[in-house]
Amino acid sequence: MNSTTAETTGMRPRLARTLTLSHAVLYALGVTIGAGIYVFVSVAAGRAGMHAPLAFLGCSTSHGLERGLVCGTRHANARQRK
Repeated sequence: MNSTTAETTGMRPRLARTLTLSHAVLYALGVTIGAGIYVFVSVAAGRAGMHAPLAFLGCSTSHGLERGLVCGTRHANARQRK
């Protein structure tokens, strides 16, 4: 059934249900890694105590500066090659 048939008859198009073993394994891996990241953040916040917002601000600032330097260097090198 194509989309024009579904539109003219008022029926909803059906989606194929395809979940392979590799899809399931990759999904489980993503969920496990994601849960580990949340646990790591909660441990870090527990150690920082009431200064956790300040720790996150410091981390984001240093990361932003590092990314700015790396990206700035990359763009400067690209301009020199031209």
